[in-house]
Amino acid sequence: MKLKKRIVIPAVAVVVLICAAFFIFTRADYHGKVVDISGSKVYLGPLTQDEGYQIIEVTADKDTEFEGGDQGVFGLKKGQEVHVWLKNGELASKISVE
Repeated sequence: MKLKKRIVIPAVAVVVLICAAFFIFTRADYHGKVVDISGSKVYLGPLTQDEGYQIIEVTADKDTEFEGGDQGVFGLKKGQEVHVWLKNGELASKISVE
């Protein structure tokens, strides 16, 4: 019985740590609503007015992957809920439309 506990407890701990690391490293950098679009720049605001009102500026380029929208930045509309992953500073690597 002791040998079983010595194996099971560390194995469960490793699985929990792997799952936590996966969640932390794969979640979006920003989650908000599109408040404005200007050329290749997308401006994101909070989902609700209760969250304060900070505008985030994100730039999309030819390498930005769009999920849920097939026309790139031109397919986005004000008020759409999006998740954004950044690859360097303000440059978006992926934008997912809800």
